[in-house]
Amino acid sequence: MNTFNEAIDTAKAARSSTSYMEVNNAIATANAPGGDIDSAYLDLIQALNAFYGAKQSGDLRSFNPVNPTTLTENTWTNGNIPSSSGVQWFKFTATANTQYIHISFGTLNDLYVQVYNSSGVAVGSQTNIYGDTTYVSRAVTVGQTYYIRVQPYSYTTSGTYKIAFNASETAP
Repeated sequence: MNTFNEAIDTAKAARSSTSYMEVNNAIATANAPGGDIDSAYLDLIQALNAFYGAKQSGDLRSFNPVNPTTLTENTWTNGNIPSSSGVQWFKFTATANTQYIHISFGTLNDLYVQVYNSSGVAVGSQTNIYGDTTYVSRAVTVGQTYYIRVQPYSYTTSGTYKIAFNASETAP
């Protein structure tokens, strides 16, 4: 893509197919009307939202489950985010209409957790898990696959934790 308008046209053309697209801010901005990076980025995100349908408000890059670890109900799984700005993905198959995602803190004790359905649509809002808050519940459909994105509250931290899911407020 050489111009901002080409980026918009590409988004329009890709609407009817499954596509993954990363836009280089420098390219989009260099040729953006007025050269305003904030305005250009906002315009581009709005255009992509309009043509792809927003998966999560303001952040189209949110759903990208690379090598998700499969969770088993009532079983703790080790989580590890080894570098700053890291993200870890998990997946599970719903066993009840309400599922609880439990976190046991390790060296990381302040995390964001977001649940997505298999189409990449956010289920509820992103939740900050810290202190006495150690789980989040979500209404889901039994038998469907869901994905969980875990990331540190601060983009400058890394470390370990444990994660589990079940149908109870009580952790496994």
